[in-house]
Amino acid sequence: MPDRDTPPARPGPVDASGVPRTADVVVVGAGLAGLACARGLMGSGLDVVVLEADDGVGGRVRTDDVDGVLVDRGFQLLNPTYPVLPWFVDVDALRLQALGAGVVVARGDAPTTRTLLADPLRRPDALPGILRSGLLDAGDLLGLLRLVTRALLLPARRLEQAPDTGWHAAFDAAGLDGPLRRHVVEPFLTGTLADAAGTTSRRYVDLLLRSFARAGLGAAPGLPTGGMQAFSDAVAVPLPAGSVRTRARVQSLTPTGDRWAVHGTHAEGDFQLVAATVVVAGEARSAAALLDRPAAPDKGLTTVWHLSDEPLDVGRRGPYLHVDGDRSHLRRHGLVNTVVVNRSAPGYLPTSLHGRSDLVATTVLGTLGDERDAALTQVRAQAARAVGTDAAALGRVVAVHEIPHALPRTVPPLDVRRPVDLTDGRFVVGDHRDTPSIQGALVSGRRGARAVLAHLGLHPAAAGRPGAADRPAPTSTDPEASRAR
Repeated sequence: MPDRDTPPARPGPVDASGVPRTADVVVVGAGLAGLACARGLMGSGLDVVVLEADDGVGGRVRTDDVDGVLVDRGFQLLNPTYPVLPWFVDVDALRLQALGAGVVVARGDAPTTRTLLADPLRRPDALPGILRSGLLDAGDLLGLLRLVTRALLLPARRLEQAPDTGWHAAFDAAGLDGPLRRHVVEPFLTGTLADAAGTTSRRYVDLLLRSFARAGLGAAPGLPTGGMQAFSDAVAVPLPAGSVRTRARVQSLTPTGDRWAVHGTHAEGDFQLVAATVVVAGEARSAAALLDRPAAPDKGLTTVWHLSDEPLDVGRRGPYLHVDGDRSHLRRHGLVNTVVVNRSAPGYLPTSLHGRSDLVATTVLGTLGDERDAALTQVRAQAARAVGTDAAALGRVVAVHEIPHALPRTVPPLDVRRPVDLTDGRFVVGDHRDTPSIQGALVSGRRGARAVLAHLGLHPAAAGRPGAADRPAPTSTDPEASRAR
């Protein structure tokens, strides 16, 4: 047993037994969108079954335990300022372990060329390095201020409906085109968007800037105690016992009268489940294949996890995200970010390794492909350079997560309310129907639940508060929160 205090490994509703023969609603996929949809149908009186091919809930938001070391499937953070979160989880109960509010920018090979850009009011010791860095100039700061002020002051709906373009073009227009952009903002956002070309919709980037700015004014993004899996489990916990069936891989959907037959395989053999409605909640490509529709384009990311044999000499830089100011994100397998995870989230290591090892997560664009060995060597070298250590000091590789379909592409003009009702008893939810984020996945699932209830002639208010029996409505008067946006 790992020597750490963690939440239960498996939530109550998960059941690995066989698949029932009938249901009112089948949700295909127990990722965040599928769980949110199922939560939105609670209290409606419908018999809802969630089918998941994997051995647990969360989809792309999962955590593996490798000999007591927690590694998320791709580096992720939970932003506690997402407006939709209070509908689904008690954020305080997740015991978020916040990353430092700032970023370390590595340029050149000498440790002295690593600059900590942090709020000087919180970290006054960072101010001399910031002033010497040459990263800040008046034009850049004014341009960034224009972008952030716009994102904060305009209502979310105005941002979503504004004229759209790629985010690089939007930054050009704002006058953010100097060293701060080239060496800090572009590398940082490339990791968030999986987009080095700058073609992602500025509507989505505006919403991101809004989210980052609010986090800067309040609680910082972080990692739940127990890993990101703890968050997915928390979303699933209120579902009725046995409503999520794992290791149940859906292979096809066929119409049968006014209902749908769901065919697939399970550990106990093939199954067929007949339901009035089906909600497909997988990532964009798997959903498109099941629905026999064109697949939305997406983007890949790879995260490599290293475990050092002794503590790294990272000093005050330890709790912060590191980016490469020399713009390696523009190269194949170039680093987009790296972080010494346990310096912010010590729970990712068992207590027996506290003070003895460091866990480093490094993310690059795309997948490694046939160049895996050479790419891993390159990732190690880049990660070591970013944190200011020798490559050998990073230790062994404990996990490599290649995620070819990590994020859907969001090119302009972006519609953040893509339809979820296919008008034939089938529905589709996921971050590809909204925005490519935890917020977008949960909002999409909530919209899907309301559409299902409307299709079945039930009052959509039943989906107004997922888990209403166990969670009060948000008290925020922010219209963005009230719209779950």
